Amino acid sequence: MSEQKEIQPMPEGPTAEEKEVRPNKIKPQTEAVPIRVTDKRFWVTEQEGEEDVEELEKKLSDRDKQLDEVRASYREFRANAEVENQQARERIRNEYNKRVIQATGEIVQEFIDIFENLERALTSKGNPSFKGLLEGVELIRNQFRAVLSKLGLEEVVKVGELYNPELAEAIAVVEVVKQEEDNLILEIVNKGYRLNGALIRPARVKVGQVKSTAPSLSG
Repeated sequence: MSEQKEIQPMPEGPTAEEKEVRPNKIKPQTEAVPIRVTDKRFWVTEQEGEEDVEELEKKLSDRDKQLDEVRASYREFRANAEVENQQARERIRNEYNKRVIQATGEIVQEFIDIFENLERALTSKGNPSFKGLLEGVELIRNQFRAVLSKLGLEEVVKVGELYNPELAEAIAVVEVVKQEEDNLILEIVNKGYRLNGALIRPARVKVGQVKSTAPSLSG
């Protein structure tokens, strides 16, 4: 006869002993845990590790103090630089104003003699002749011309020169017969001037134009 194997029943659930052995689930921590720096070198004791951390914290504190000192020095340097720049600007402005006044004084001084000559001519006693008056006015004109020339003033165009629209304004066109007078300045109504090479006033002139090409002035 064959031996019959005994069938063991399946366990319905964990036994009480298994429940006691099975670890409980770890609940997550909600509170912040302070971080502690620990030196894991085997030759360093716990006390030495704490001393190293304190030394590092002291060095960081010293570096922060040095950084604050550098920032304070930079702010002080910047403030001093702004004050020096302001003082330099004031010195330059004062020097500029001083030179302008000096230059103006020199220019005015050039006209004092002319002004005094004009006053003497107007306050002279007696009844001067027309010729003497004309000579006095001519003398004053020559003095004015010399002073203005000394300051760099010069006329830009002359009668008989070729018309240049960059230096003069043609206010009228005059019909001419001669071909050589075409586009020439025939008359200067108002003189034009340059000061030290720069045009300060264009001349106003009358320009000649050959009759056959001259525009009709009546229309």
